[in-house]
Amino acid sequence: MEKRDGMTKLIVDGRPFICLAGELSNTASSDREATKATIARLAQANFNTVLTVVSWTWLNPKKASSTSR
Repeated sequence: MEKRDGMTKLIVDGRPFICLAGELSNTASSDREATKATIARLAQANFNTVLTVVSWTWLNPKKASSTSR
């Protein structure tokens, strides 16, 4: 984030970044194959940002299963 031209802008690689975002539904983001397919479609449509929920069990399945007892 940087103040430029009187506005705060997101700067990536030295240039202002404009998010062209697509969002995964909760149903799609809970299924790995649906997520892959949806992200591929977003990439084909030239989106550069994906908004989604990520389950803790995807990031750390071993710890999540041990804490659910």
